[in-house]
Parts: sequence; C-alpha cells; structure tokens
Amino acid sequence: MLLLNILLGVLFITGNVCVTEAFRVSSAQLIGVIIPSFPAFVLLLAAVFFHDKITLPQTCIIIVILFGITLLSINFKKLKNSGKLFDKGVAFALTGTFFFSLFFTFSRILIDAYGWFLPTFIAIACFPFTLVLFKKQKEKFIIPKEPGVLFAMFMVAFLIRCGDFAFNYGLSLPNANGIVAPIANAAPALFVTASSFIFKDKLTKQEILGIIVTLFGIVLLTTFG
Repeated sequence: MLLLNILLGVLFITGNVCVTEAFRVSSAQLIGVIIPSFPAFVLLLAAVFFHDKITLPQTCIIIVILFGITLLSINFKKLKNSGKLFDKGVAFALTGTFFFSLFFTFSRILIDAYGWFLPTFIAIACFPFTLVLFKKQKEKFIIPKEPGVLFAMFMVAFLIRCGDFAFNYGLSLPNANGIVAPIANAAPALFVTASSFIFKDKLTKQEILGIIVTLFGIVLLTTFG
C-alpha cells in the first residue's frame, strides 16, 4: 500500500508541476478549464479497472467534455499551417490532467485501506522523489529571495492543499456527495471569470466555445453524473 501510495504521489506532484508550467507558458483561462475535466477520465478509468458502470447520461456528458477539450486544445488553423497538434502549455495541461486522473482513480484503494487523510498527505510528502526526477531532466530550480514572492508561494501551496483536504473530508461525510461536488464544481467557472479580469488573455472564438462547452460538461458531470 505504501509503495502504491508513493507511486501515485509522484504522479500527483508531477501533475502539479506540469500544471504550473502550463500556466506559465499558455493562456490561464484555457489551462484552468482543461485541468478540472479530469473527473471524466476518472470515470473511464474506473470503468476499465474497477468495472464501475457508466450510465448513458454519463457517457453523453463525457463526450461533451472531450469535445470541449478538443476545441480548447487544438487550434485547427495553426494545425493546418504548422502541423503541430497543440502548443506546449496545452501538452503540459493534458499530461497533468492524465496524472491527476490516475491518482484519483487508484487512490480509492488507499482510502478504503486507511481513510481519506493519509493518501493525500503521503502523496504531498513525495515531492523529493519528483525533485530528483526533474533534476535528471536538467531543470533549474530557483528559490526566490523576494519576501512578497515567497509569501505568495506559501499562500498558494497552503490554500490548494487546504482545499484538497477539505474536499476529501467533505466527501467522507455521510450523504454529502450531492452537495460537495456541485459546490466544488464552481471552481473552474470562478477561475475563468477571475482570470479574464486579472490576466486579460485574448481568446479566439473557438477557445471561447471550448470553454463554454467544457464548463457545461463539468457542471453536468458533477451535478447529474
């Protein structure tokens, strides 16, 4: 169980690193909608490995989400001219989404064995393994010296991890899933709204349509799936 937890933890932390890099090199609104789509992939993986049944409505919703991600990920005009399927930032985001899907799919084994807290706690503690992995890729790690940047880094890490634990604890409460999931689902919609004012990234009509379709699918999946 511990070895499985460490393996999943490395995937979880690596996924976080990929997401951070995706935000750095690509549009914040696009990345912020691609990442929360991982529950659709969790459903598919759970059906394959745990033989969970996927209902017809869930299948339709997954198709909607995948269609939205396709619109977000692939710029058909650039694909025609350059031959590149999607840019570097989207590739990082999709990789992070896939790793998150693996973590949340197989962490059910750990949760059944020793509760909701330790699986995430051990996963977060696996950061040194990921650090060694990225050092082998000759990535540079720089610790900023500016107090404001250090404080911002601390608050980001603290708030995200508090959200993880709060979400897991909420799901562990009896008869709470129908309330917790729809509330948590507000995150991507709030993110897109806030980032559009803060970062002011320009989006194409295709990307705007992709955001609308993906958000619509995520809302349906977490509310009715």
